[in-house]
Amino acid sequence: MTTEFNHFPLPKVTLRTQLRAIFVTAQAGWRRYWRYPLNAASSVFQPIIWLTPVFFLGQAFSSDGKLEGFAAFAGTGDYMS
Repeated sequence: MTTEFNHFPLPKVTLRTQLRAIFVTAQAGWRRYWRYPLNAASSVFQPIIWLTPVFFLGQAFSSDGKLEGFAAFAGTGDYMS
């Protein structure tokens, strides 16, 4: 028994159709992202929230600009790498 699926021919796959699919997918994701305004606020504050403890940890171990306490604890005086 042979089944034919030629009732609905598919469009030819070209670079233009692939780029269009990428654009439509990105556009849908962009709309979904902006549907919830807290996403934008989170994107702004999240780097600050993650980097602030690292900065203050380095400052807490610092005395006179030298990281002697941190170097003794972590093995290196460079707390940003």
